[in-house]
Amino acid sequence: MRAWIGGSLVLLAACGGKEEPAPPVASTVPARYRLEQTPAAARDVIAVRAHAGEGEVVEVRGVAAEFVDGLAAFTLVDAMLPDCLHDGMTATCDTPWDYCCTDPQELAAASVTVELRDDGRVLRHDLRGFDGLDHLVPVAVRGRVERDEAGNVIVVADGLHVER
Repeated sequence: MRAWIGGSLVLLAACGGKEEPAPPVASTVPARYRLEQTPAAARDVIAVRAHAGEGEVVEVRGVAAEFVDGLAAFTLVDAMLPDCLHDGMTATCDTPWDYCCTDPQELAAASVTVELRDDGRVLRHDLRGFDGLDHLVPVAVRGRVERDEAGNVIVVADGLHVER
């Protein structure tokens, strides 16, 4: 399932429909996942993706891009990658919050999947709305790195700090 979630998030981020993102509702993710501040050693997504080893505990910061409905999982994109909404691409991109104007390979190289798990399973909670987390909102994550056989990088988070 991990490989499916990780790989599908990047694919979802590269495609889009004509609909607006639904407004976030209050998340039911347990408060124990909330970090009070951004971890001091937080690195950019591209650096973590390139250098973090399997099982390494990392602190990473980026921008929330795509959420998995019904699961506590989302794509975290490097903040240096221009999003389509702020890059003025809304005329050619129906879903600018998901980086649909970005080359899929470039997006994959600048993103990781973040999952909140309990007993090895992704929590069945919508993460969007957790402490104000939404599309294109900066967030810092602390967690352990997993790499799957397809080359996807997953950060199994134990804490999130939404940077408002």
